[in-house]
Amino acid sequence: MIIVLVGLAISAIPTGFGIILIPLIGLIGSIVGLPFSRWLAKKAHHVVVIERDNDEHHEYFWLYDTVENLAAKAHIPTPEIGIYESDDMNAFASGPTPNHSIVAFSIGLLEQMDQAEIEAVAAHEIGHIISNDMRGMAILTGLISSFVLVFTLPLQAFRLFNVLGNSYSTLVEIILWLTKLVLSIVLTFFGSLLVNKYSRNREYKADAIASLLVGKDPMISALSRLNQEKIAIPIEQRGFNAFKISNQSQWAELFNTHPSIEKEYKRCRQESIRLFSTSKFITYECF
Repeated sequence: MIIVLVGLAISAIPTGFGIILIPLIGLIGSIVGLPFSRWLAKKAHHVVVIERDNDEHHEYFWLYDTVENLAAKAHIPTPEIGIYESDDMNAFASGPTPNHSIVAFSIGLLEQMDQAEIEAVAAHEIGHIISNDMRGMAILTGLISSFVLVFTLPLQAFRLFNVLGNSYSTLVEIILWLTKLVLSIVLTFFGSLLVNKYSRNREYKADAIASLLVGKDPMISALSRLNQEKIAIPIEQRGFNAFKISNQSQWAELFNTHPSIEKEYKRCRQESIRLFSTSKFITYECF
């Protein structure tokens, strides 16, 4: 279906309709893939889902109860709760909606944090679920991809017309190809900065929600513990970095999906937070 839409978009470029159709392609691609996000995250991390009625998981019943209680306080259904083998202290939330989500914890985190800190991490991930951050990231990424396509697909179409037309020119072909390449790199670069900025902001918001659910002190303690992390995230799991509580990086913050732990720690200590609660959801203001 996506291939058909791309073909229609290219053919419609001369009429101007392609400029409308192209953004829809990126959005459709993001939305179509969103329902599979939970499954993909579980597969990439080899997550073992904790079942409360399975005695084999009795060692983690306390973890299940912790997340269940937090979900109840946040007025959302209890997400799937899982664990995965990894030495780094980390956790992530994934899923298209609060009704179809998962919160998973690394063994490294469970072994190195106390229960109050783990509860704070769980509350942080619940904050992402409440805010529909996974959906927001998917839509933003889709819009940026569409924006790149709007500017580069016409160049691709012109290349095609140049090849098929009688006035084929190798020089024109090279110029169009280089222009498309440079434009794609530049637009993708600036688009990634926008995505990273959005991602950092939602980390602060998730910290704020966690502070409301469990209190500031456990959240500050958890951030302090994460700041001591020395183990890198495994390569095969790095595609999900944006959805994890910790994303240690040597890059400048501008190029990172997460603010520095030091900044999160400082902001968590300094922010004044006001909570408004209804029967269905929690919202907040930071000022």
